[in-house]
Amino acid sequence: MKIAIDARITPGDVGGVATYIHLLHSAARVLPKIEFVFLVLAGSELLSGKEEKCENISYIVFRNKVKSLQKKLLKFRTLEKLARLGYQLLSPSRLSDSRLEKMLMSLGVDILHCPIQDSPMLRIPTIYHPHDLQHLAMPNNFHWITRRYRERRWRRLASEARLVIVGSDFAKNEVIGFWKIDPMKVKVLAAPIRDSLERNSLTTQPSEIVLYPANLYPHKNHETIIRACSLLKNKKLKFVFTGSGPRETHLRKLAAELGVQDRILFSGPIEIQALVDLVNSCLLVVVSSQYEAGSFPILEALSRGKKVLASAIEPFLELRHPLLQIYGDPLDARSLALSIDRYSHEPSIRESVLADTNIPDLNLFAKNLSIFYEICLAGDPT
Repeated sequence: MKIAIDARITPGDVGGVATYIHLLHSAARVLPKIEFVFLVLAGSELLSGKEEKCENISYIVFRNKVKSLQKKLLKFRTLEKLARLGYQLLSPSRLSDSRLEKMLMSLGVDILHCPIQDSPMLRIPTIYHPHDLQHLAMPNNFHWITRRYRERRWRRLASEARLVIVGSDFAKNEVIGFWKIDPMKVKVLAAPIRDSLERNSLTTQPSEIVLYPANLYPHKNHETIIRACSLLKNKKLKFVFTGSGPRETHLRKLAAELGVQDRILFSGPIEIQALVDLVNSCLLVVVSSQYEAGSFPILEALSRGKKVLASAIEPFLELRHPLLQIYGDPLDARSLALSIDRYSHEPSIRESVLADTNIPDLNLFAKNLSIFYEICLAGDPT
């Protein structure tokens, strides 16, 4: 079986799609009987050589054709204007679908796996992975042009794919409910927590940093964390917001109004290793989202033995882990403040009880992935 994975995202991207592509790359390494071809852009992290070469993994490298265009547009602030109007540049470096199809067929590819939501439409059996349907669940966060594009394009991609893979039961129900996709065609593949042995090399020094690794978008709900900061008994705690987004000016203003501007730190976009270092050194991770279909920051923190406080939204309620606590309504700043004060002082949890979780490890994730590939190839989603 030969699987092509469309991993053509902009090099340096550290968002959820990038994280998932790295996860698929790790899973491929433990599935030696399946041949994988990753479609990547020049400069991709997957080509960095940090991992040993694997005989069952190869790469097709595409030029980043949009990169030079982006530089020209940035010069005239055109990207900013386009974003304000709701337009999005499509994924860089696209061959036409017909040329890509011909290339993959000549390589003997059996299945195209698309973890990028803006995927090509080919006659090759396809697995489509819509990470969330926020444009339908929270339409006010999007310009009508973006909503219309996503709805037409993504719905069609899901309808024409042989299988649709999602990360949670919540996401499955949304795909079925909004898009009326055959329930038998929609499969849940829960993202894994990595081996807890990774924690052995981590620092155990006391920390006063509470980390929220998320871009500054409305649904990420940074406002509640800032309000909770102003209500804390422990005034030594500082909060680090990573990423960028349109809400930074608003959030800085709110922090100043509440008198906590010195305790709210904006790191801006950071590289993956710097983010890992932050997770390693923080006291705990807070995820206050109003909407998600899943959360890689939660899984990353848990894999590194960090306590996590998360809002009570459906995908987070599906998770069970001793280091994960739910604080309640995403907008309830008082509840979050009480939880941070209490949870930050609780003793560490014994290693022996950390196995009490329903989150799969990488090997189980890879095994389930291989089963879905077999189902897709057979052509019968039942």
